[in-house]
Amino acid sequence: MIQGEGFSIDDSNRAEYFAILHALYAKEKSFIDKQRQAGIERASAEGKYQGRQRRRLDEIVFADVMERYDAATINAEQAARELGVGRATFFRRSKEFHENVLALTR
Repeated sequence: MIQGEGFSIDDSNRAEYFAILHALYAKEKSFIDKQRQAGIERASAEGKYQGRQRRRLDEIVFADVMERYDAATINAEQAARELGVGRATFFRRSKEFHENVLALTR
């Protein structure tokens, strides 16, 4: 049981207090999200916001890693570790790499 000045929370009314706190949290989060989005839109209009920069990869190292990955001598986790990126980034760049290779061969 939690007691405060003029209120108490126990098992019988815990759900109601949780619902109130959750509603306050959701309202505050919504306000913060709207403020952030307005700031991003304002900065974009001024040409100051471009988003997060792409991680630069050494093309020679990347090509070497892709060659070994495609030959199945290393797995995706090892390839990502060698490139210094996460697996999701590795898979995204791998897909781009293969799409570019296919575009060049057409």
